[in-house]
Amino acid sequence: MAYAENLRYSDLAFTAPQTIHWGLVKHLDMMRLCNYNSAEFAPSVLATLQALRMNPEELRDLSSFEAGHVRFNPASLWQIALGKEDPIRPGQQLARHHLAMAGPELTEKVLNKFSEVNPNFLVVTYPYYNGVQHYGYYSQQIMQTSPDPFDDRRGVEELIDFVRDTPKVVGILWDTHHAWGRDLSAKRPLVGEYGKQEFYNIELLIRTQVLKGVHVQIGRVLNESNLDSPYGTQELQEMASHSQIGSSRIGELLNHIKSLNPHIPLVLEIHLYNLIAAGLVERPHRMRVNWDNVASVHRDLVAYTREI
Repeated sequence: MAYAENLRYSDLAFTAPQTIHWGLVKHLDMMRLCNYNSAEFAPSVLATLQALRMNPEELRDLSSFEAGHVRFNPASLWQIALGKEDPIRPGQQLARHHLAMAGPELTEKVLNKFSEVNPNFLVVTYPYYNGVQHYGYYSQQIMQTSPDPFDDRRGVEELIDFVRDTPKVVGILWDTHHAWGRDLSAKRPLVGEYGKQEFYNIELLIRTQVLKGVHVQIGRVLNESNLDSPYGTQELQEMASHSQIGSSRIGELLNHIKSLNPHIPLVLEIHLYNLIAAGLVERPHRMRVNWDNVASVHRDLVAYTREI
């Protein structure tokens, strides 16, 4: 068993209409309450406006934010309410959490501001789609594995070459859910048809020092598209209950990663909706969420990830 050195809180996992009033301090308080080591900033409306109003010294004091995630609201309130297709994520429906996100211009501005005050700040971004980089430009980018919905057909060796040949892209972020995606030719370029290449390809990314982080997405219930990842609700329930530690597929995967490099940040991007679907927290009553209960479940997930 290897000890995980850096378990990272995901702002995005806590971004929902119920948290639209959460600012930077609230997210950092929740990070500590859940026993995480650091945080990945997501550009929610209030937190973005707060960060943009801060001077460099004030922002530098928020050193727990070691990375940022490029997600923003690409649509109007009306489009989200009607559940229209995401204009820059083809095949995926706009979700309610978009209501809590800032727009594209403010998102790019705030993430670049974090990068200016912290040279080691990494920005998680996505592949080009149809020749366009929709998510902005940053000094230190790590590209998330996303065969779907961006039709990225590159295998791991091609991604390694891409990182080596692209100065501002410093690495790859492996997402346990999206890595199972199929491109438009219906192939799985990152894990193979039955997932047989998953462990080997992650090891290759680690040994070439290209892997800079892992989004641990378990039990995802939003925008399934054409994915059938093995990391479903049952795996999430096992993580939370600590049953059969290390024997589930997610336990084997996390142990494999930590045994190769325990310093790689593990970002538990496990959304409130996933916890509700797994029966781990109560469904909100009149938009009210029992956040103490949510924090308790995250502490269990953090403990599981550290112990395996």
